[in-house]
Amino acid sequence: MHKTKILKTPQHIKKYKNNKIFVGIDYGIITTIKWLWKNRIDTLGSCCGRGRTDDNRPNVVLPECYTDKDIDYIVSLIKKVDDRDWCIMQWRNIEVSKNPKPKRPFFIGKDKLFPIP
Repeated sequence: MHKTKILKTPQHIKKYKNNKIFVGIDYGIITTIKWLWKNRIDTLGSCCGRGRTDDNRPNVVLPECYTDKDIDYIVSLIKKVDDRDWCIMQWRNIEVSKNPKPKRPFFIGKDKLFPIP
């Protein structure tokens, strides 16, 4: 386990279910996480990366409300206080079909799917 400091979660993050009033942030990324919070960026988790990932990059987990354009902005915010390459992760809801195969077989044509009778 990494050395962490207990910080009070900013008010704008408390809207997420299961988010705690206090969180442990790894010492090596406290400045960056506090900078994101100061800029009203919501975070759901983070890690300094040492010994946890193959390339030891620090990482942060974002909620699904952020678009790819928002994430580009967040990366630029991080670069203002930390020159390391960060792994930005995000929880996104996706629909997974229970039955991924069509009920009737299809023939794949050049531009269309054609049902096989």
